[in-house]
Amino acid sequence: MEIHIDYNGNTYHGVATPYEDSILDGEPFKFKLVIDEEDKGMLTRTGSGWESDTLEPGLAEVIGKYLHEWYR
Repeated sequence: MEIHIDYNGNTYHGVATPYEDSILDGEPFKFKLVIDEEDKGMLTRTGSGWESDTLEPGLAEVIGKYLHEWYR
């Protein structure tokens, strides 16, 4: 799905693709991210929020909440 996020005065555009093996209660908990045409790896929902190895924690959390709301 396409994503458009405003965070700390910047706008990020990209694509979040759910991993098919990561569905729990009808909602994916793991996504492959491409932001501003750059592969950002995986975004994962954990027990305490959203995590990414390549994004700052605040941005990962904002993107994760955006995805969660879309699937609700």
